[in-house]
Amino acid sequence: MVQARSPAGLAEWQFSAGQALMPHFVEAIPKWQRVVSGGVVALPRYEGATAYTVMPALNLELRYKDLAFASTSEGLGVNLLHSRNYRAGVALGFDLGRDETRNPHLTGLGDLQPAPVLKFFGEYVIFPVVLRTAVSHQLGAGGGWDADVGAYMPVIGNKKFFVFLGPSVTFSDGDEMQRSFGVSSAQSSRSGLAVYHAGGGLRSANLGSSASWFFRENWFLNATGGFQHLLGSAQQSPITRSQQQYTLSLMIGKQW
Repeated sequence: MVQARSPAGLAEWQFSAGQALMPHFVEAIPKWQRVVSGGVVALPRYEGATAYTVMPALNLELRYKDLAFASTSEGLGVNLLHSRNYRAGVALGFDLGRDETRNPHLTGLGDLQPAPVLKFFGEYVIFPVVLRTAVSHQLGAGGGWDADVGAYMPVIGNKKFFVFLGPSVTFSDGDEMQRSFGVSSAQSSRSGLAVYHAGGGLRSANLGSSASWFFRENWFLNATGGFQHLLGSAQQSPITRSQQQYTLSLMIGKQW
């Protein structure tokens, strides 16, 4: 599911890696693009955790030309502007929230409730580099705004094997930072953590990569990895146990 921000350790561009470059490698965008893949993902139990969890992962994508898409990673969206070198649009996804039972360090903080997420995004190609930005608003109670700015490019590439690599930075406003990293007086009395007011600003710096190998016609293996370093109020929060976060997914799938 699309979350208010990317899962810890993944750059926001990794969910649509390569889509902006497609017009530079094919004569025409296919009318329909379908992708089904499954595998496993290892990620922190929550943003700032030291403990990790491994779980099954499923990715479904359906794209119509360069106009609209439905995806478990990007949500339901439409490209309002699009050409050979850019696209910009809006998408609706879902934030799965945070369950305090997932880690003892969260006990007493309460859950972060699931909620819809509205995202505005844009990409621009300076071949072979893709510049991407996305602004997201968590529509649930206490939710705020996130902004992600990143770039990526292919570092290895042929018809059967290619690798993308790129950095990004994430900003959050005060509401979103407080929701994720703040500790109110009531939460402090229940959890034993110190009261903490998280201010808005730079949230994290990220580095991501994605490698795909087409071992048969339409069939592929994908490995996606990411590193996140928490900054600012996110780094200093008593909720945060580790400033560094890692995520790795391994998937097998088919596209047609």
